[in-house]
Amino acid sequence: MCKKIIIINLFLMLITTTAFAYTDASGNSNETLAKFKPNKVLAAPKSWGDYIDTQKYPEKIEFNPFYIGFSGGLDIGSIRAKMDSNETSRLSTLGGLGTLTLGYGGKYDIFYIGLAIDGALSSANNNGIKMPYTLGAYLIPGVFLSHETMLYLKLGGVNSEFKADSFKKNIWGGRAGLGVHYYCNKYFSLYGEYVFSYYQDAKDTNGTKYSPLTNQFNLGFAFHLGT
Repeated sequence: MCKKIIIINLFLMLITTTAFAYTDASGNSNETLAKFKPNKVLAAPKSWGDYIDTQKYPEKIEFNPFYIGFSGGLDIGSIRAKMDSNETSRLSTLGGLGTLTLGYGGKYDIFYIGLAIDGALSSANNNGIKMPYTLGAYLIPGVFLSHETMLYLKLGGVNSEFKADSFKKNIWGGRAGLGVHYYCNKYFSLYGEYVFSYYQDAKDTNGTKYSPLTNQFNLGFAFHLGT
């Protein structure tokens, strides 16, 4: 009797072992799992970038560092005039603006640093009071928001001729601006900017002291020189 029980137990153990050999922990048989096995082993990606189809993204633009820019815009001035009698008045000027810019700058990771000089002609005036031309020099730091678009600051100094009827004088000032530059390719770009300028006082022969401020809005394009 004991021998029969032992034989039966061995037979049941054999059946159980065979069943487990063809199933996994989830209860699926090896034959079922084989239907889902890949035909070959796929290599794991080296980095997350391997998942990205780079052909769908724009190519990184490497622009030439030297450029010449042309822009036009609006020149809005505010001039405080203080007479010897301490009587004060404020004059406004309004007119068109044309600017020629020469610059050099390069990209470092997502940052930009550049230098520029420019010369501008302005038609803004009020009864013969005007600042017909300016010359400026700037430091231009920037940051790239994308491969093509840069946000930048314009910081520097400016010299302008100030005229009030027969009186004229060259005066110095400081300048600060904010702009956006869009690089179409390595040779051509577009930009728009706002620039604020403040100047030293100019005192005429009658004792009237003028304190000018200007606000300039520019839209322009630039050619980047190189091969």
